[in-house]
Amino acid sequence: MGKGTQKKITEKQKTKVPLQKKRKQHTDSSSSEDSEMEFEVPVLPAAPKKSKVDLIMDHLTNLTQTQNQLLQNVSTLMTNNEYFKTLSENLQREVKDLNHKVYTLECENERLDVELRKRNLIIFGLTDNKNDDDAITKAKVIKLFSEKLSLSNITIDTTHRISTYADGKRRPIRVQLLFQHERDAILSQRNKLKIITDGAGHKIFINEDLPLKTRLCRKVLRTKLAEAINQNIPAKIDYNRNEITVDGKCFKVVNNTLIEKKAAPQNNSPNSTPFLSN
Repeated sequence: MGKGTQKKITEKQKTKVPLQKKRKQHTDSSSSEDSEMEFEVPVLPAAPKKSKVDLIMDHLTNLTQTQNQLLQNVSTLMTNNEYFKTLSENLQREVKDLNHKVYTLECENERLDVELRKRNLIIFGLTDNKNDDDAITKAKVIKLFSEKLSLSNITIDTTHRISTYADGKRRPIRVQLLFQHERDAILSQRNKLKIITDGAGHKIFINEDLPLKTRLCRKVLRTKLAEAINQNIPAKIDYNRNEITVDGKCFKVVNNTLIEKKAAPQNNSPNSTPFLSN
């Protein structure tokens, strides 16, 4: 490079130096201003203090809002309570109706069961062998009717033993007849069996084929009758009403329990009844 070009470069460099110094001075001045601005914190005016009256009023306002909310909750609870109360009453009414329907159906079912059993008899005490089938059992029943009751023209539909065989026990026999009048004839002659026993000393007796509920009820009545007889007290059973009269007092079977019927207060009405149940 020549001398002329070197001179030009040094001149240009000389001209750039003051510009850089000026820029550094400008940045230094701006940074100093920024540092001064960072430490300048504005002072906010202090909030005015509330008086005691204002504080009490604010507290009363909060209490009023809380009270209104509680009243709204109570109103909601009362509405819900009325709804559930109505719902409970409706459910109780439905349960009562259902109970009445169930009772009516039970009575109808019992009546139908009695109707189906009207041609049946239950025989107790006849000899029982493990290998006896229905044909052998039927032959024993026919022999009993003809020899012990003098009834030889009885038409038997079916016979079968009740429950399973057990050594030393004699299972009852359910006998189904074709005609109800033949069943009534057998029942009218069954008293002849009271003095008859088989060779082993077992008594033979014949009963109606009754539903379980009726059998339990009659068992209670017969137990009371036996107690009265042992004490030489007059007693009489009314099977149609499930009642027994002992020494002038009337008792009725309710849920397999005897309940004494109280005498009704004297009434001049001609339609008054002599007894009222509990």
